[in-house]
Amino acid sequence: MHLPRRGHFSLEVKTMLNQIPRPVQVTLYKFFFLYVGIGILGALLSWAMSDFALLLLSIGVLIFGTIRAFGLLQRVRSGDYRVLDGTVRSDTMHPFRSCHTLIIANEYGVARRILVAGKHLLIPERKYRLYLLYKDDKGYGTSLPDMMAPAQTMLGYELWTQSLQKVE
Repeated sequence: MHLPRRGHFSLEVKTMLNQIPRPVQVTLYKFFFLYVGIGILGALLSWAMSDFALLLLSIGVLIFGTIRAFGLLQRVRSGDYRVLDGTVRSDTMHPFRSCHTLIIANEYGVARRILVAGKHLLIPERKYRLYLLYKDDKGYGTSLPDMMAPAQTMLGYELWTQSLQKVE
């Protein structure tokens, strides 16, 4: 019977995480620890207050949040995201939605307009590498106004430097 060496699993996890870009790793860590933290904090509060309903809700958040975090990890590991490199031309918030319109131009000057979920605005005239989660929009995003169009999820971004190589 062959048993794996001690630390083999952690080496495998480290290798897997090294293949994921650093900004996406940070997003995954935040996502995972947010749900774990909420679940543990809620469980501690429910124990201190002897509240069984809060305990059940906290355990539910912990379980389903962790499942959701591992689902996101699986999508990232399978390469279900795209990388956009370019210079941000403008980034404007929508007043009644938690998203913003980003106009980014590639190295040839071709601009793309993207609706991105979240409230983190990028600085215009700077070069960025964006990591966006693929979304199955079925083509209806082009016919809808911005207020109704589905927004894309940004997994992370980094400033463009000479050390970043072009992604094909």
